[in-house]
Amino acid sequence: MKQKSSFHFKILPFLKTAVFSPAFLQMGISGKAESFRFVLVRKSKGNNTVPLAWGNNIPLLLRLFYPPIAHADTGMTPVYIISGNIGDETPEEWIDNNEESLIRAGFNSEMIVTDYVVFGKKIVSVSIMETACNSLYSELEKVFPIISLQPPLQGLASIYRKVCESPWVLWKIDNGGSIIGRIEAGTVVDICHFWAGVEAYLADPTAGINEIWPLLMSISKNAIPLRIMIWATTDIPKPPDNNIFHDCQFIEPPETLGLPKQYHEAYGNALYSGSQFQLAPLNKRIKTEAFFGIWFKIINSIRNAAAALIILALL
Repeated sequence: MKQKSSFHFKILPFLKTAVFSPAFLQMGISGKAESFRFVLVRKSKGNNTVPLAWGNNIPLLLRLFYPPIAHADTGMTPVYIISGNIGDETPEEWIDNNEESLIRAGFNSEMIVTDYVVFGKKIVSVSIMETACNSLYSELEKVFPIISLQPPLQGLASIYRKVCESPWVLWKIDNGGSIIGRIEAGTVVDICHFWAGVEAYLADPTAGINEIWPLLMSISKNAIPLRIMIWATTDIPKPPDNNIFHDCQFIEPPETLGLPKQYHEAYGNALYSGSQFQLAPLNKRIKTEAFFGIWFKIINSIRNAAAALIILALL
């Protein structure tokens, strides 16, 4: 179902940045192509960010002055995550020595797209079926070219990295089902998908939580207390009182720069820095980067021409 059109747009700050510092603009999106949410941010040298526009309908003025090139995530498309400790090995050595275990049973390296992230002594491998990745990418680029593609929950994990002591569990409830992830140091290190979505949870929250509880405990590696955040794309009631929660600590999503909670995921995707996972097909990224380069040159030409006209007018 297509969502109701809405957006919030800080026009003057956007135009100023688009004309004088277009490289500082980045857009993140989340959701499906037909029901997406976007956030456009202005980044600065100190890694400070200011949201300039958000909603589920990109306004025409934004499309005219900024190519809708976005950082996205795979959403409900399944990914396969394995993490390990590299010890005294280099990341390259660890990957070479564990190459077979990083590929899900029944698949081979030619059937998947894989990327790695290293933090400290930990390395995390994320894989996605190449056919599924290409299909998802094709759907998304009907609305906007995608320059990076992260695994689900990574945008939220990035902006909520200081929400509590690691590790903790993030349970995202969407219209198409649920995604559960184990979060360590702002990175998704394990993930699983579950059939129950928003409608099932609203119909019977107690039954839904009882059914998913073994998965929550398993992905947390039976950590006590279980620190868990329930994050939904729409308003849902708080979990009902239940004896199952006696070793559970619920975490509330923090306020994020005044953005409504449903846009936090898109905001987290917009902050992609190049050091996170990258699952977008290489040939698609090259094409998108070339498109952005052409647009950037056009903007510079327009800006230089306008400056020249102003100088001539003052002579």
